[in-house]
Amino acid sequence: MENTQKGFIVPLVVAIVALVISGSTYFYFKNTQFSQMDSTQAPVSSQNIPAEQATNQAKPVISLISPVSTTPQTLVTITGSGFVGNNDIKFTSISQPAIVAYACGARAQNNNTSILFGSGPSSQDPLVSDCKGGTGVKGIVLQPGLYNVSVINNNGVSNSVSYTIASPVAQVDETAGWQTHVNKEIGFSFKYPQGWKIEPDSLTVNTCCLDLFSSSADPYSENDRLKWDVMEAQFQYHEYEPMLSEQDFINRLIEVNEDSIARGEPSGTISRDTIVTFKTNDGLRVIKFETGVNNGLGYAVPQKQDFSKVLLIFVWHPDPIFEKVLSTFKFTPLAKQ
Repeated sequence: MENTQKGFIVPLVVAIVALVISGSTYFYFKNTQFSQMDSTQAPVSSQNIPAEQATNQAKPVISLISPVSTTPQTLVTITGSGFVGNNDIKFTSISQPAIVAYACGARAQNNNTSILFGSGPSSQDPLVSDCKGGTGVKGIVLQPGLYNVSVINNNGVSNSVSYTIASPVAQVDETAGWQTHVNKEIGFSFKYPQGWKIEPDSLTVNTCCLDLFSSSADPYSENDRLKWDVMEAQFQYHEYEPMLSEQDFINRLIEVNEDSIARGEPSGTISRDTIVTFKTNDGLRVIKFETGVNNGLGYAVPQKQDFSKVLLIFVWHPDPIFEKVLSTFKFTPLAKQ
C-alpha cells in the first residue's frame, strides 16, 4: 500500500473505529492494522514524514481525551499538540501492565492538534498491511477496563492519559416472562403479557376470529359492550387474489371499508393520511391505519409479498403495549403457504 517517491511516502487517509465483540472492544483503523506486542518490545512508528522534518517538531503532548469513557458507537478525540502526520496510539492496561497494544496510523487533524478515532462496525473494512508494527492480523481485542493512552510518532512519545473501555449495557427484554400463543391452523405465534387473555382461538382462513384482551376478567359490561378500560385485539386471516403492490392492497382495503359504510354497517372511515408501515422483530412488514371507531387501530401483516395471504388485526381501546406484542409476532414453519 506504500508509494515511495524519492524520500517521502504519500500519507494514507486513515479512519478509526472500534467494535465490541462478546463484551470486548475491538479497535480498528481503516486502511491500517493493530498489533499486539509484549511490553518489552519497542513500538515501530508509522510516521511517514521525512526524519529531517520530524526533528524540527516538538514531541507529541496530550492535553485531553474526550470522552474519557466510551461504549460502542462513540467517537473519541485526542487533543493536544505535535501530532504530525500519522501517529501510533499505545494502549497499556493499568491493572495488567503487561497488556500493551498499538493502533497504527492515526492521522493528525486540525493543524496537528487532534486525532480522532471511534467505535462501530468495522468487520467489512478491507484488510491492508501498511502498518509498520503490524503482525498480519486485522485487529486486537481489548477487554473492558482502564487504560493509559499515549501517542507515538517520529518526534517522540507523549504523556499518558487515562481512558476507560466500558462494558456494553445489556439490553432488557421487556417481553421476558410473557405468555406465548401459537396458532397451528394458520401457523403463527406471538407473546402477550401476564394478566391478558385470549378467547378460545377459532381462527381459520377467512373465518373469524382470535380475540386478545388486556384483562383476564370479563371484558364486557352488562350491556355486552367492551369496557372502556379494556383493549380488544381481533385477529382475522384472509386470502385474496394476488396484488401487484402494497399500494394495490391499501386501495383494496379502503374500497372494502367504503363498501361497509355504504351498506350501513358500523364501521369508521379509514383515511390514507393515517397509514404508516413498520417492521416486526422478525422482519415482517406491517401496515398500520386508524379505523375511526373507539380510537381504533388496524394492522395488516402480509404473509405473502403479493398480499394473497394477510393477517388483519383490529384493535379497540388500544393499549400502548400492544405494539410490543405485535413486535413478537412471527409466522411459524407450520404456516400454510
